[in-house]
Amino acid sequence: MTETTNYKLKKPGYEDYVDIGALNGNADIIDAEIKKLNDDKAVKSHKHSAEDISSGTLSVGRGGTGKATLPSGEVLIGNGTDPVSGRPITNLTSTSQSLNPDTNLITANTLRYMMNRTGSVAAANTSYTTLMARGSSLHNTEASPSVNGAIAWQYE
Repeated sequence: MTETTNYKLKKPGYEDYVDIGALNGNADIIDAEIKKLNDDKAVKSHKHSAEDISSGTLSVGRGGTGKATLPSGEVLIGNGTDPVSGRPITNLTSTSQSLNPDTNLITANTLRYMMNRTGSVAAANTSYTTLMARGSSLHNTEASPSVNGAIAWQYE
């Protein structure tokens, strides 16, 4: 009777009688090796928390960003399937600063300076010669603006 190379399973020849003990021994070896394989695997319900990830870059397909780092002053923008990209955030503090709206995201403070307003568009502002966003209202009869500097429109 010969044996297999790796697990020494009994291989009876054509002239050998069937030995139930040899077949049972083969079954015991196979059973033990399969158990070892299964013991080394995690169960399907096994989960890891984000705190368990300590290295590498998690792909978008697995719920990550696909980015290893994020520069200061940027946010992540993505479509949910491709790696995300970083976009700079701009926080203007005066109307003389420049802005690239095609690449920059803006803060509410920046929007305020871009509209040349220090308050709400509904707030009174009598700087009539200054270009700025102004509050508007639409009416079906003649009406006066609710605050100085606002515009009241009438339609027919």
